[in-house]
Amino acid sequence: MDNQYNNQYNNQYDPNQQSQQPQYMQQPQYGQPPAQYGYQPQYGYQPQYGYQPAAAPVPGKGLAIASMVLGIVALVFSYTTIIGIICGIVGIILGAIAKNKGFTGGMATAGIVCSVIAIALCLIFWIACGSFLCAAANASYYY
Repeated sequence: MDNQYNNQYNNQYDPNQQSQQPQYMQQPQYGQPPAQYGYQPQYGYQPQYGYQPAAAPVPGKGLAIASMVLGIVALVFSYTTIIGIICGIVGIILGAIAKNKGFTGGMATAGIVCSVIAIALCLIFWIACGSFLCAAANASYYY
């Protein structure tokens, strides 16, 4: 008993007892990430802090963008009836397809509205030019 007391409190070496040193975490090897408690990274995956995972693609977003761009182009070229009407019709079709695919943003609606306004302006311009030409052809010139 006395021997155990001396070993325990005086830190004397006893060859019969196995040393019980506390197990500390070893330093990681070169190129290995440090071990974290309760977390095991997946194979081939290195966590990057501060980055969000990529969002899932929204169905119909590209069609909505194309519809809006064509609606704006149709508005700009509404004085030329061919380009304005073609871009307006395609813009309405793409906007309707984007809405049917479930796109809830305002781009599809903006594309449809711009396209409808452009087609209406094209028709008004066409009617105004036609009525002006008819009036000019029927006018009699008296001197």
